[in-house]
Amino acid sequence: MSWTISELRAELAQGDELMTTAISGGVEAFIANQADQDVVAWRLYRIAEGTCQLASEARGQYPTIAWPELRKLR
Repeated sequence: MSWTISELRAELAQGDELMTTAISGGVEAFIANQADQDVVAWRLYRIAEGTCQLASEARGQYPTIAWPELRKLR
């Protein structure tokens, strides 16, 4: 199943909010909290997976985005 640009944008927005909350306590707190690490890892995976599932036509609309690097986050 292919993702749409709007689905990827929604994932990015939600991921940004959750990851910002997870890292807001600073590096030491983040390292000490496995739940926060899991949130960030899962969101990075979802963003990379969405990038892989994005239809090639949609990726073509945004040629300046480094799509291969985003896919490597998985």
